[in-house]
Amino acid sequence: MNFEATPDQRAAAATYRAIALRHFAPSPRRGFDWATWRALSEAGLWRTLVAGRDAGADASLNVFIAAFEAIVAATRSVGFAMALANQATVIRALLLHGTPAQRDRFLPALPIGDMTFDGVPVGTDDLLCTPKDGLRVLMDIASMNRALFGLLCADVVGPFLDDALAYVGERGALGVTLDKHQHVQRRLVDIHVGAERSRWMALAALDQLRAGDP
Repeated sequence: MNFEATPDQRAAAATYRAIALRHFAPSPRRGFDWATWRALSEAGLWRTLVAGRDAGADASLNVFIAAFEAIVAATRSVGFAMALANQATVIRALLLHGTPAQRDRFLPALPIGDMTFDGVPVGTDDLLCTPKDGLRVLMDIASMNRALFGLLCADVVGPFLDDALAYVGERGALGVTLDKHQHVQRRLVDIHVGAERSRWMALAALDQLRAGDP
């Protein structure tokens, strides 16, 4: 596992963080933020997963992960991050387990949002793998999805923790600011350590998936 970000990873993180900060405007009544989704898509977020297609489905996974983490921290939205994680999981599944015909058919325009199925036939050509390999493929897909979920839960904590640190550094009690109280310090440190532990465990899991050694 490489602990040092590459120039491509740093560039992707900076690019997509800036896009997310520029477009995202959370509102409990607004619903899904399609404007941010389209902006990220048009900037090539999903192409980062396909870029290493000839070298293997996971060749460019680390570049996407760097972008994903930056977007999660910028938007502070678990729901939006889950949608990103789900879309990435489907793309990787098609790259890794789909046939060339399936990739050509589905990758250019993957659907997102509410869908209704009524009498849709599922033919042999629609199966993502051979029937005997279903459980293995399903576990690989689920492993990717759960690792991304773990990563987003860790990353979304960061900006809120920064807010908390700023607040306790300004709010006073008993003659000193709250950040001078050991109980407050301990609670904040516990949150930070827990988030970091979860993040690195998720990154390790994703690294194992990339290496084909889950």
